[in-house]
Amino acid sequence: MGLFYRFIICGETRVSCILLDIALPFLMFFLFFAVKAIGAGDVKLLMVTGLFLGSRRNLWCIFAALSVAAIYGLCRLILSHKLLLRVGSLFRYLRYLVSAIRSRNGEIVPYLSGERMEKTGKIHFSLPILIGAAFSILFVK
Repeated sequence: MGLFYRFIICGETRVSCILLDIALPFLMFFLFFAVKAIGAGDVKLLMVTGLFLGSRRNLWCIFAALSVAAIYGLCRLILSHKLLLRVGSLFRYLRYLVSAIRSRNGEIVPYLSGERMEKTGKIHFSLPILIGAAFSILFVK
C-alpha cells in the first residue's frame, strides 16, 4: 500500500528516495534494537511511516513519538517511585556497555531481560508513534 501510495498518488518516480525513507528509521534504531530497547515491530512501523510520510515528516514523527514516550515513561516512573532505582540501573548498564566496547568482546547484553523486563517497564511504542504521525501530518508542511 505504501509503494502504491508513493508511486500512484504522490507521483514519486525516484526509487532511491523511497528506499531512503524506508532505511532511515532502520538505521536510526538499529542499535536500540540490538540492545532490545525497542522491538522489531516498532522499527518496522517506523519504516512504514517513513514510506507514507517521507523522511522529513518521519523525522518529526520520530521526534514527537520519542517525546511522548519519554514523558509517559517519566510520569510512570515518578508515580511508581522507581525513578532513582532506574536511573542508577541505567548508569550501571552504560558503564557495562563502555567496558564491553573497550574489551571488544562483541557481546551486547540487553538493558533489561526476561522476567525483569516484563515486571518493570515495557512501554508499547505504537501509540506514541501514532501520536507522532498525527503531529507530523497536522503540523509539518
